[in-house]
Amino acid sequence: SYSNGAKATIAMIDTGIDLNNADLMANFAGGRTFAHADITPACSGAQIVNSTPQDTNGHGTNTAGIAAAATNNNIGFAGAGNNVKLLVYDIFPDATPQSDKQNACVSDEIQAIQTAVAAGADVISMSLGAPQNPDPHNGFDQGEHDAIEAAIASGVTVVAAAGNDADGSESGVPHTVLDYPAAYDGVISVGATGLQDNNTGTFAGSTEFVTAYSQYGPGLNVVAPGGSPTGSDSNPLHWIWNYSTSTAALGTGPGNGDKCRTPVPATSCTAFFAGTSQATPQVAAAAALLISAAGGNRALNPARVAQLINATADNINDPHQGHGRLNVYKAMASLLGDTGAYS
Repeated sequence: SYSNGAKATIAMIDTGIDLNNADLMANFAGGRTFAHADITPACSGAQIVNSTPQDTNGHGTNTAGIAAAATNNNIGFAGAGNNVKLLVYDIFPDATPQSDKQNACVSDEIQAIQTAVAAGADVISMSLGAPQNPDPHNGFDQGEHDAIEAAIASGVTVVAAAGNDADGSESGVPHTVLDYPAAYDGVISVGATGLQDNNTGTFAGSTEFVTAYSQYGPGLNVVAPGGSPTGSDSNPLHWIWNYSTSTAALGTGPGNGDKCRTPVPATSCTAFFAGTSQATPQVAAAAALLISAAGGNRALNPARVAQLINATADNINDPHQGHGRLNVYKAMASLLGDTGAYS
């Protein structure tokens, strides 16, 4: 056990959060927007900087809810971080009525990383990425690399999504190796699992597997539940269910099932999502739990956090699982020396 005063802080670098959502605001410790409204050409447009990282997309609210929604408050969801403190950095342009597929500038990401480190973050979670080759725009960026390396050197654990294009479903060209920033040394990279329940909608008897979209390759740390829907699948076992934003700019018509429009209360704005984006905040929250249990602010160095998570992951007998599927219970038991809790 540990005291409330030892809670770690997790920084989400994404599309912001819904500041109207009381379940998220209970653990909100501050944030910023660093975003270029027009990222072409080469992020040469004006940068938007403010202290209100309001989400107009839904993706950031979803990942933040998975990690840091308030627990034991009889509202909505319980974040996997058990009331971890939440910093939020919005680096994406606002969604529009026509599209929510905006890209971000790496310069804004770097600024967010540096701000999170200075603000005392213990964990940085990034459900975003850029592909390595064969994409002609190789995702490696020296500035991004250096910012992440400096964060890790400062004692901040960095967690990032492996990517969702192993089967080529996003780009038409399979990307089996990890996206950046997941591919950088020292980053805990996260793939996604799904459940095979023979479409029964029943968890009992189902098996877990690494999804076809989840990128893997050298350096993958672990996998965690990310969902495996197909077509018009509405089976909740095939998705990750959590919040979306009540101020989504994109409409709520056909095909926009992850969007809400001004629901009251905002915590009623929920949606199904799937991807390594949803797996990543589960691992980031596990890292924050471990740091909290060890004493709070940067009480564990990033290498120790990674070792605990990797060494206690469950083997689901999938060649693309990295060290295995995240097991938070075993990781915590290992940290506390309670090895009799499992074998």
